[in-house]
Amino acid sequence: MRTTLLLATIVVSMFSCSTQKKFTEQQSIALETAVSTPRFVITPQWAEPLDQTSVQVLSALQPAGGIVNGNRVQIESGGHYINVSSEEISVNLPYFGTRQISGGLPGNTGIVVEHGTYTFKDGTGNKDGQRNIQLQTSSNGESYTIAIRLFSLGKATVVVNSSQRQSIRYVGTWK
Repeated sequence: MRTTLLLATIVVSMFSCSTQKKFTEQQSIALETAVSTPRFVITPQWAEPLDQTSVQVLSALQPAGGIVNGNRVQIESGGHYINVSSEEISVNLPYFGTRQISGGLPGNTGIVVEHGTYTFKDGTGNKDGQRNIQLQTSSNGESYTIAIRLFSLGKATVVVNSSQRQSIRYVGTWK
């Protein structure tokens, strides 16, 4: 219950933020084109586990990249991305959190989807300079709902909900 409440609070606060800087008409057109095509690549810079147990473990372990403010892991350039094209989605994200259902260990414990199919849902109530979208995909028996907010100024926030893991948030850039 607390995890659900925490997740709901984070998602609501994430979607209530507004862009602070002015964006150009060209940036706005680029955003609309990226969403309507759809075609964009998100490069995460930070991972933020959303359950308190993971935050406490991360604080104690200090994983590669370091921890800032006790709940953010800086993602070093390790080829992490979300690549969306009109035909497929590819995802390679590190995961820091609690896995609810065991599977696929040892090996890559990150969130990986290679050339997967997806369903796309364009968000409603979008503010100027940002677009909310939702993608659903699956890989190796695990399904993902990926809530994305793209900003005209090139920033992106992503919340990944999984059928087998606790939710995690990523902050980065998109092109």
